[in-house]
Amino acid sequence: MRRTPPQALDVVVDTGSPDLWVLSHCSEAAECAGVPLFAGASAARSGQPFSAQYALGTAAGELVADAVRLPASETLSFGLVNRTTEWSAANTTLSGLLGLGWAYDETDDDPAWLAASAGWEQPLFGVHLGRGEHGGSLTLGGVDAAVVAADSINYLPLVAAHDWAVALDGVVVNGQDIAPSRSWNAAVDTGTSHILAPRAAFDAVYAAVPGAFLHGTVPLFPCHTPPEVTLTLGGHAYPVPAGDLVLAAYTPAELRALGVDPPPGVAQWCEGALRLQHDGGDADDWILGDAFLKSVYTVFRATPPSVGFARLQPAHAASFGLGGRWPRLAATHHAAMLALVGVLALLVLAARFARRERARARAHHFTHKHLP
Repeated sequence: MRRTPPQALDVVVDTGSPDLWVLSHCSEAAECAGVPLFAGASAARSGQPFSAQYALGTAAGELVADAVRLPASETLSFGLVNRTTEWSAANTTLSGLLGLGWAYDETDDDPAWLAASAGWEQPLFGVHLGRGEHGGSLTLGGVDAAVVAADSINYLPLVAAHDWAVALDGVVVNGQDIAPSRSWNAAVDTGTSHILAPRAAFDAVYAAVPGAFLHGTVPLFPCHTPPEVTLTLGGHAYPVPAGDLVLAAYTPAELRALGVDPPPGVAQWCEGALRLQHDGGDADDWILGDAFLKSVYTVFRATPPSVGFARLQPAHAASFGLGGRWPRLAATHHAAMLALVGVLALLVLAARFARRERARARAHHFTHKHLP
């Protein structure tokens, strides 16, 4: 049975996960107090447990099914979640996650988006991540013509099944190629705020930035000389705007209060958004998260499996943080509006992305827990 009118919830759009889930119960205030919950009365219960992992946390509940419009209506399975860890969405509107990634292996069922894509005009979706108060868009079955220079899409084949990962041909920092004749694999992930690099590349990046130093794995550099970073993908060079490479800015006094003793002579220190891979020295791949994706339009194509990067229209290409105005906090995620009938019914095409400021810093941000 469908409810009228549909229930609308905000969800995080994550190309690094195949799972679709929404909260139906809040079991811990710090995780989800005040977050809109899905009523779920009309969902078909399976009795099967549901569990999913995202970034640093987990979600658990029951696998259910109901009508989902992505954008055509059909019955799909998803998670009705009552327990989360590291979601930390209290007092936000983020009620779940829309995974737009591939199944983890060939034995798993197709993710909801892939099952729905059979009815799309084209087997692809386009993502534009806005900055600050400027919204982005998610377009299913096509691209957002108001945002993308459509003739500029540069498609790269996937380097492996079950992952939106492509070949990263080169990285140049302040005019210096950090690894000549070397290429990497790079996952393209809207659910990651940063650009994440393997250890050798991470060290080489900040060795090329004058005045930069590391506090543990937290990179800091003088705000008046931000790094110039260019990534090469599919033979095309993609500069990363300086403002997108900054997570937060600190005065020397603020750093000393956190237990960090910065070198003298710098009025303001910036925390870098290009970070060490979570797996540390064991990882040999990159993850291209929001810090990179805000400067391009990204197309995820199911057939043939590939990722495309395109130029933004001039009105959407402006950066932020230049001219000395740096963010005090920049940990953001992006959410698409998901309207629910019974359980899920209408995913708005070209949905506006909602800016997410975390209620508290995540473990990979510069917080007291990093300090000795």
